[in-house]
Amino acid sequence: MSILSTLYNQYKSLKLNEIQNYDRYNELLLIHSSSVMEGSTLTLDETEMLIEEDTTPKGKPLEHSLMIKDHYEALKYVIEQSKKIKHISEPVIKKIGALVMCSTGGAYSSALGTVDSRLGDFRLSASRAAGGSYYVSHDKILPMMDDLYRNVNKSIHEVSSVDDIMTLSSYAHLQLLTIHPFVDGNGRSARLLQNLILLKHNLPLLIIRHENKSDYIAAIKNARAKEDVQPFQKFPEHEYTYHLKLEIDKAQAMKKGKSGGMSFTINL
Repeated sequence: MSILSTLYNQYKSLKLNEIQNYDRYNELLLIHSSSVMEGSTLTLDETEMLIEEDTTPKGKPLEHSLMIKDHYEALKYVIEQSKKIKHISEPVIKKIGALVMCSTGGAYSSALGTVDSRLGDFRLSASRAAGGSYYVSHDKILPMMDDLYRNVNKSIHEVSSVDDIMTLSSYAHLQLLTIHPFVDGNGRSARLLQNLILLKHNLPLLIIRHENKSDYIAAIKNARAKEDVQPFQKFPEHEYTYHLKLEIDKAQAMKKGKSGGMSFTINL
């Protein structure tokens, strides 16, 4: 049995999701960290205040608060879909993209027409990646997305082990990033897509720590260079393992009386 499987089984036995506010805490943590990777300056406390009390932090760009709220709506959609979805499809991907960019997106014109990121439209122009390279040509987006749907859907009902589910969800994450179908919001959408697959199989959320963004980008570039998902998969596996172990250690410390209690609200 792999380390990831062993940790997950141990984590599952603790039934942490039955603790009040536990799932909510992880949802807020995911929204905060994923948004910070895309430029948000809101702290974790400010993210909680915004979501729970609709309080916009003083001195911070309004766009950053809108980004957080959009991300939250997209995550709610992903959680809802995970309970009933049978296959990954274009409408689902576009809906995630649309929700991510609902308040901060807009219309983009090119020689081939106009697309609106607020509607989840796929781009019709070139998109440049960090480092000066370009993502796939817009005319390859639809066939490559069809390949993504087909490859995910042929396995989504067959995978059962934590390791296989992680492999499949990491593939979907990396492939959506590589195709880069949207004008903006691709990173958040890809991370939500991986979590949709994880949640569908009743696994906890994958939270990528924003402080590890450079390692995240390096893993993406390495996988693309080798045309192999494995170099990338190691990164979300590492983040997942870190999170599971952290939660297990907290629970064990509480049971041993080394903690005054376990809280899963933001304001500790």
